[in-house]
Amino acid sequence: MPTVEQCTVLKAWQIPNRGMTKIGGLGINATPEAVSIVSKRFGQRIERIKLPYGGNAKGGFTLWLKCPTCGRKTHTLYLPPRGSAFACRRCLGLTYSAWKRNGYVRFPKDAGLWLTQFVKKAKGVLKNA
Repeated sequence: MPTVEQCTVLKAWQIPNRGMTKIGGLGINATPEAVSIVSKRFGQRIERIKLPYGGNAKGGFTLWLKCPTCGRKTHTLYLPPRGSAFACRRCLGLTYSAWKRNGYVRFPKDAGLWLTQFVKKAKGVLKNA
């Protein structure tokens, strides 16, 4: 399974409001409503979402990208090494390489899932004792 570090990354703040640019070897044509990506391998259109800024600044806004697969708003989309379309980290099932180090266990945030993981670890400890 690929990790985030192996993927091409498309961040909302890297894309200009209008015009053409290149990010990670991909040609990107940007408008305020959408981002069109042109490559030798594929073409894709990604919607942009303009939301009011949550800080104290009056009249400010922030741009988000809409995941083409699930429709969630996100700041970052990923393209796997041999992938044909951008998607969010959750849709692609990506993890970070630091999570895969020996001895490192990332417990889930949900209490029920955390308890299940804890019981598995406890069984392993009791089995080895």
